Amino acid sequence: MEPHYPRYLRASSATIGISAHECSESGIGMSLIVLPKAWRHNHERQRSILWQSGSDQLDIQCYEGDDIELSFDREDPKIIYKGQLLDELLDTMKHKRVVHDESEQNVENTDEEKGTNHAPLIEYGKQFSSVQESKPRQMKTDELHGLLNLLLFVGNESENDFLIESTSPFFQPILHRQFLKEVQSNLKNIRLGYVQKREHLGMIRGRIIETSLVSQSHRIECEYDEFSQETPLLMLIATALDLVVMQWGVKNSEILHEIKNSNKNLAQILRKGMADVPSASPLSIHQRMKNLILPRHLQSWKLASQYALNIIERKGVGLSFTTGLNEPMVYQKSSSHMWEKLISDSLEFTGTSINSGKLTPPAWTSVGKSRQLDLVANDDVVLDGKYKNPPQKLSHISMADRDQMFAYSYLMDPQPSSMVLCYPYFSNTNTGMNTVEQIGYTTTRGSDQICKLIALKIRFPTPKELSNTLQWNEWKSSVGTEISDLSGL
Repeated sequence: MEPHYPRYLRASSATIGISAHECSESGIGMSLIVLPKAWRHNHERQRSILWQSGSDQLDIQCYEGDDIELSFDREDPKIIYKGQLLDELLDTMKHKRVVHDESEQNVENTDEEKGTNHAPLIEYGKQFSSVQESKPRQMKTDELHGLLNLLLFVGNESENDFLIESTSPFFQPILHRQFLKEVQSNLKNIRLGYVQKREHLGMIRGRIIETSLVSQSHRIECEYDEFSQETPLLMLIATALDLVVMQWGVKNSEILHEIKNSNKNLAQILRKGMADVPSASPLSIHQRMKNLILPRHLQSWKLASQYALNIIERKGVGLSFTTGLNEPMVYQKSSSHMWEKLISDSLEFTGTSINSGKLTPPAWTSVGKSRQLDLVANDDVVLDGKYKNPPQKLSHISMADRDQMFAYSYLMDPQPSSMVLCYPYFSNTNTGMNTVEQIGYTTTRGSDQICKLIALKIRFPTPKELSNTLQWNEWKSSVGTEISDLSGL
């Protein structure tokens, strides 16, 4: 393919995530971000974008299922590097396993499920008729923050799930955002501590430094402990806040303009709340704190202190810049597994017992290895999350979904009383609308009793509902309660 030919990209319809790559030799970099399709609103699904000559950084934000025509300036001296950078990033996506629950690794999946589980974040797609050229959209702070929290909140992954080596500085503003969030939640936990000081005084305080007695000065050098805010931990936090205000290690990027300014403003506000705490030299405070183990009463600051050390090192979201690698960074997650985990977490949050590791009974073993069942609530109700547009009414449910539920009603032992299909939908407003709505229900005869088949549509969480733990818990509480009421749990 000629270097100036356009590349046609297709975002997966069932994978969300973030990715970035950078070439230190040419100084160019790019990031590709795929958001949930539920947040698309009225944005067009097809766009044409020109990577202009003289622009070393390209940031593309799109939604699941979007098509993008990426063109290059024919006279761009870096056109070959840009094409290679894109090829390397997409090749990494293709061969990197999409993250989903570890409990499913030993369970055989159908061919259809395998294709969904391993769909790369973005891949080369088919050519389409060019549309009007548009600039890369500036990502809204709430959407970027919402995506990050969605990846962190949902699933079995720990907070260290982003510990992936990369040279991309794209994630530095995201690290700043996480750090500020931790500091904001811990400001009420600021504690004074004893700090050792050494200075010349007109009166004795603490321990006298004997060598100071030799001089003819009227002042004596003393070493003493003072109860103050100038503790190493708080000085580390204050230093990192000052670096965020300076936008330390952050590259210019249109797509992150809003989040960078938001970080700066919030850091300034938080720094005023710690005005009595002095900053320190980033290098000296890093050397002092990097191996320090916080006592039990300061454990709430553990994550914030780690983020602060990473900010000083310019690591991004736990990303290592010290290796000198130019490896693409890709974090992609199956939307289908994420959707089922959203449902599971919501029910467990409201006290429902969920068994997501139950295998099919012996009657199914003739068709291969045991399959893992979907969510089984209270050992009586089977729930299956379907990451697709909800049907308008019960009769519009696909035959594949119906057959799957029909098989459950016959082959599960003991037989479930209800089977629930859960579809996502999106609404811009929560006013006057339930978080969960029933599409309809019907009954079917199982092996020894009548089973109820219920179809629900559940409002997908908005970026605002993912902005902090409190709102996230409110969404889970509402969803869990309403699913339980409508499913007879």
